[in-house]
Amino acid sequence: MATPNIVNVATINAVNSTANLGNTNRTEAIDVPADKVAKVNTILVANIDGSNAANITIEVSVDNGSNYVKLANRRFYRLWQMAEL
Repeated sequence: MATPNIVNVATINAVNSTANLGNTNRTEAIDVPADKVAKVNTILVANIDGSNAANITIEVSVDNGSNYVKLANRRFYRLWQMAEL
């Protein structure tokens, strides 16, 4: 598949994405095809669990799910705590 041309862009499509994190497994929020490019403007994370703290790690796969690079890590201690990462 050809590498996307990010200099001479023909179209830009806006898309929103959400994900609910229900357990400790890695959860995919965005899947980008190999011939496309994604620009993420904001990642919002909130702890809505009524009794437990939460550790959140934001990662990007560099090769379709085999290897990941960590972008951010955050611990939420209280209910309804939110952060923009």
